[in-house]
Amino acid sequence: MKKRMMALVMMSLFSAVLFSGCVIVSGPVDEGSLLVRWTFDGAAFCPADVQDVVVRIDGLADQVVACENGQIAITGLASGTYSMQVLGIEDVAGQDEISWESSVGIAVDVIGERETVIDVDLLPAP
Repeated sequence: MKKRMMALVMMSLFSAVLFSGCVIVSGPVDEGSLLVRWTFDGAAFCPADVQDVVVRIDGLADQVVACENGQIAITGLASGTYSMQVLGIEDVAGQDEISWESSVGIAVDVIGERETVIDVDLLPAP
């Protein structure tokens, strides 16, 4: 009798766990990432007047990376559309100056759980 009762309890617990419909999700599912790659007037190398590249995305802090990296990955972005600009920066006597730039307001769609890749071509700043 005790064995039968114990088996029935174990079977009930197993069934409850198996068929409960619980879904365990680890981490937010609405975050994506952005990989920004750049060229300069079609060339894949950094011009002499660019040491760093700044990626400006509305609502986020500027992302700065050495030009020779050729790209930057930005993670943990909520899904949605962002406005972005990419700048080539030259160090002139200790001051950062924009020497190359992309157009303003490049629209970028970030999709949750995916990496969005965008290629940006910078032109000499006026």
